[in-house]
Amino acid sequence: MPRPLGDDADLAHWKRILEPTEQPANYWYRLTGEDGTLAGIAGLQEIDYVNGNAVLPVFLAEDARRQGLGTRVSALLLVLAFSYLRLTRVTSYFREDNGSSRKMTEGLGFEVEGRLRAGSYFQGKRYDTFVIGILEPEWSQARIALREQLDSDVRVYLGQVSERTPSWPPPAGREM
Repeated sequence: MPRPLGDDADLAHWKRILEPTEQPANYWYRLTGEDGTLAGIAGLQEIDYVNGNAVLPVFLAEDARRQGLGTRVSALLLVLAFSYLRLTRVTSYFREDNGSSRKMTEGLGFEVEGRLRAGSYFQGKRYDTFVIGILEPEWSQARIALREQLDSDVRVYLGQVSERTPSWPPPAGREM
């Protein structure tokens, strides 16, 4: 970090960093079907604007899985993280027994960065937890291929649906 000139400038620099801000630390969204039924929740949490990090959790109802919803909502949240919030990286986690999450996150461009041995407890058993991450340049590359793979007639939206509502995949001719 470049050194500010003088003590007053140094004090002003740290005061600006340490003051509370209006920026939220979490963005959570309900995932609902066209009929209004709850399909899951997802969001960005633990947003660290100074270091440019956030955690992306996605929880889907049993009957909403394996339909592309997790991929689409994760992609839309990556757009939020990198294009709107200007973050540098996004982290996520999955249990070793969750092959669907592993496959989905690999398709989004996440890379395994570590393993927490016996890091999760689920239904009476201990499982290792994988720590995965994606950087903005990796997402920029992965989203091009992902956009071509997904049926553009099936789309998830962030908020009330309108012409300007962010969606994934984005409408033809509108890159996010």
